[in-house]
Amino acid sequence: MSASTRRGRRPLLGVRLTLLLGMLAAAGARRPEDYTWLTLFPAGACRTARGEVGAYVVVPASSEGLCRKYCAQRRDCFAYECYMSNKFTRCELHTAPITRTGHAPGYKCVKRVQSSPPPSPPPPPP
Repeated sequence: MSASTRRGRRPLLGVRLTLLLGMLAAAGARRPEDYTWLTLFPAGACRTARGEVGAYVVVPASSEGLCRKYCAQRRDCFAYECYMSNKFTRCELHTAPITRTGHAPGYKCVKRVQSSPPPSPPPPPP
């Protein structure tokens, strides 16, 4: 592959990332603190009730906090999975219900649980 072909593909990657991040932001506009997060044990990769990987999307994230933020922003995200070694390297947003983990050293599965809505403010005084 020539250098010009490789250079020609790089803008597409940037466009795809920009579009993906835009879709994530528009999908729900929720914040991580709007949910309760449950780390599944034993530590490992996210799995469905049948022990399968399920559906997921890999997104670019440089930290677990960013991975959590992306999951919070998507209405269809049930859990996120991250792989951590000496450097954060992978973020998966799971779009199928996740109930357990599978043995996978270095992986962490965190399930999103809907938090109770905040109480309504009291009515104004008469």
